[in-house]
Amino acid sequence: MKADKSGQKMPDVETIAKAVSCLLSKPTVKAAAKSMGVSPKTLQRLRKTPEFRAAFQEAQGELVKTAIAELTVSAKPAAQVLRKIFSDRRASSASRTSAATNTIRLCLDAYELNNLAERIAALERNLRETA
Repeated sequence: MKADKSGQKMPDVETIAKAVSCLLSKPTVKAAAKSMGVSPKTLQRLRKTPEFRAAFQEAQGELVKTAIAELTVSAKPAAQVLRKIFSDRRASSASRTSAATNTIRLCLDAYELNNLAERIAALERNLRETA
């Protein structure tokens, strides 16, 4: 770690990358610290730095994007399963109700997300035009 102008130790890029990787792959801070070869207190201090927070947020975002891509591939078959369950007169009423409720909830969520995305895009366009 190098020091900033005030003498505070600043984490280097490699340390931050290792900490991010360990925290995302280990179940606890203690386990992540052990795999890094540092104390949990040291890792906790590192987690408070703006450099770490930015790197961690970016890495989490990439993980979420990957998960979304995997879920997207499964969306159509999942929707078909829900449709099959709520259309199956032999399925229990609880199963059919649950499938129908989940289908409606998912449709409403998708509508709301799409609507928000469109509104945000319009706001961003307006900001660019007025800037």
